[in-house]
Parts: sequence; structure tokens; C-alpha cells
Amino acid sequence: MPDFVRRFRCLIASPGDLKEERQIVADAIKDASRGLSEQGVILEAVRWETDSSPGIGGEPQSIINSDVNLPEIDLCVGIIGSRIGTLTENHPSGTIEEIKSAIERFQNGEGVSVIVYFKNVSLNIEEIDIEEIAKVKEFQKECESLEVYYGRFSDHSELVRKLNLDIVENIKRLMKGPGFEDGAGDEGGSVSATQCGAEVDEDLGFFELEEQLIESLEVVGAGVQEIGEVLNGAAEGANEITKETTGLQNASRAKQKVLVNKCARLLDGVSGRLDIIVVGIDGDAKNLSSILNLYLKEAKEISSSTKEETDFSALYEGVNSSIFGLKTFLDSAASLRETVQGLPNLTGDLKRAKRRTQKSLGDVIDLLNSLYDELFTLSSKLR
Repeated sequence: MPDFVRRFRCLIASPGDLKEERQIVADAIKDASRGLSEQGVILEAVRWETDSSPGIGGEPQSIINSDVNLPEIDLCVGIIGSRIGTLTENHPSGTIEEIKSAIERFQNGEGVSVIVYFKNVSLNIEEIDIEEIAKVKEFQKECESLEVYYGRFSDHSELVRKLNLDIVENIKRLMKGPGFEDGAGDEGGSVSATQCGAEVDEDLGFFELEEQLIESLEVVGAGVQEIGEVLNGAAEGANEITKETTGLQNASRAKQKVLVNKCARLLDGVSGRLDIIVVGIDGDAKNLSSILNLYLKEAKEISSSTKEETDFSALYEGVNSSIFGLKTFLDSAASLRETVQGLPNLTGDLKRAKRRTQKSLGDVIDLLNSLYDELFTLSSKLR
């Protein structure tokens, strides 16, 4: 695994009516993150549905801007259909405000990139909103005048193809900018948005496959063990902070903020480490699945030709031991997520750190559940 990780925050900016397209962008960002993981890169999809929460005391868009931490977005992916979105205090819509914020930062020399897609929409006469369509065309012209790259798409498959290329290319350009250390942004080797795990040589024989299967189980097991260490460290850190909160209600606000910031840093560290581990294990798990299928196929053919059952006892014991460990870490991850969720939103930094950590823990739980199912299936076949 890489010695360091650089996180790129990718904002999905679009009106709320493009729900399916927003999910497609989120999935493309996740795929690109897998492909770039070996270079120490994590892409985080940022969108108001998951990164913002209801609030009062300000204009809705200003609350969203604060929750998603708009000034720290690295890549803005804008999607526009037949409407521009809801009017905000200073812009034609929240979508335009988010996109133009990134454009202005780029013009000021900041390391941010912007890509915009316009959907080719066919509307029935009764669905046509002339005013909204005029606003869309006006924004298109504004993009052209600002020399902002934009593309068009007619269907979801075309959007996916464009995203798979454009997201990776834009991130690679950002990787060449300041702040990306140790040459991780060099051109060494091509990166595919769908690259994940190694291909298994189908010409390998039973013995080689068995060796690779054991090795793959060990690699995945080491990754899972690393997750366990992070979870245990987080729990210990949380306990330490809890002890420090004794009598804090009567302490000064400055002292309270110091402890809150300490908690936010702890959560940021946990989510950062978990993200890079999960991406690595995800690729290793796919490799494990491919080896497993070939291994069992060869074992079946050997048993058929020799009329003898293959002895899987050693492998069976190892797999069952791994299943027990996974269950323990699943419980720990679920418990930690519940603890994080219960923390009060005392500062914006803590609020954002909570959301990132809950998302990271959700990814961990999904991954461990998937591995659990995979190993349980393997155990059943080896029995």
C-alpha cells in the first residue's frame, strides 16, 4: 500500500431532478478512486444529499455550501438538463453557484478543476419551460466565454463513458500540481477508471492456484487486520477524549473548542486510513474471488479424473478462522459508527469529520459483509 494518501474531494453539482445522473457520477468517482488507489489517491464524492443536513439561520444554499466545505473542493462535476435549478440569493441557482465558485477559484490560481455536462433532452410540448431552457442556454454561453470545458450526453451509457475518461484525466492533472508529494503524480504507467485487482492467469494449474489462493487470503486477512487496528485505535482515542470531557461543561469555551478540534482530527485520521485500506482490500477481494472460482473448477476436474475427493481440511480451517475475525471487526465497526453518530455537532469541522467517518465506516461494513459472504460460500464448498 502507498506510504501516504492524497484525498481529492469531488463535488457533484446539478439540479435535484437529475437524481439518476447524480448517482452515476458518484459511482464513476468511486470507480476512478479504485483505479488510482495504487498511486495513493482517494476520491471522495461530495453531494448535498449525503454531505449536508437540515438547518436554520441562513439561506439554504449557504448552509449547503458550508456543509460541503465548498472552498476545499478539488473537482467540480456539473450536470445540467432542461432546468437550471432553484434561485439563490446571489446566483440563478445553487448548481450555478457551486460551479462558478470552482471556476473563480481556478481563475485565482487554486488547484481545482471543473467539468460540466449538458444533457440532450427531448421534451413534450406540455413539459417545455421556455424560461428555464433560456437560462440553460445562457449558462452554456457563459461556460464558453469562461473557456470552461463542457460536454454533452444523450443517455446514461454515454455519460458513463465520458465520466470514466474525464474524471481520471482531470485528477491526473491535479496530481501534477503543488501538494502532491513523492512523485505520485508522475506519468509512470496508464491508469484506468475500471482498474481494480490483478487478472488471474487461466493457464495456472491446481498447485499454483492453491498457492495464489492462500497468498490472496493472507493479503486480504492482513488488510482486515489493519482495519481492526484502526478501529481499536479509534476506540482508545475516543475513550481518552471521553475522560477529558469530565467537568468540561464548566470550562471555558476556548478549552471546549480545543477538545472538539482534537476529536475532529481523530475522526479525520480514522476516515483517511480506512479509505485507503478499503480501496486496497476491495481490489484484493476481487482477485481472491477470481482465483477461488478457477481453483474450485480445477479441483472438480481433478476429482473427476482421479475419482478421489480433494483434501480441503487445512484451507477450510483457515477460512473459518477468517470468518470469525470478520464478525468481530464488523461488530466493532458498527459500534464505532453508532458512537460517532451520537457526537454533538459543536463545530463545522467536527460535523464534517463525523460525516466522513460515518461514510468510511459504512464502506468498511459493506466490504466486511461482502467478504463474510464470500468466505462463508467458500467454507460451504470446502466442507
